[in-house]
Amino acid sequence: MKLIWPIRRSFVGYVRGSEGTVALGDGAEETEEGFVFQGIPRSSLAFVGSVHFQAHGGMLDVLIGDPAFAIDGEVGTLSITTGPGAARNTIARLTGIRDGDPASGQLLLTYEGTRLLGDVYEPGSPLDPFRIEHDDA
Repeated sequence: MKLIWPIRRSFVGYVRGSEGTVALGDGAEETEEGFVFQGIPRSSLAFVGSVHFQAHGGMLDVLIGDPAFAIDGEVGTLSITTGPGAARNTIARLTGIRDGDPASGQLLLTYEGTRLLGDVYEPGSPLDPFRIEHDDA
């Protein structure tokens, strides 16, 4: 299983456009569709990998690591780690889940997610859609 998620294309474009860097770690990859995080064996919706954004001489320094979804009916959350040994941070709410498919919902930034991305986006702003690809796909 893997998570394919562009995070937020406008943010990624901003970092790259300001001569910043986007570094992949812990097995994460980048494709035209977005960043790819590998599923953790025997977990339902937890993934491993990191994307580290840096720009403006380190003034912008954002690490998005090991995304995991927690689902409860038609809603859920997305949490990440922001560094080795860091506690998980819930950066988005997932709303409108249909037929138990998390990718059918919409990710909306929480206050923590807004802070993580430098207070550029308002809480409730959408993150880009994602896809979960199962090994049998």
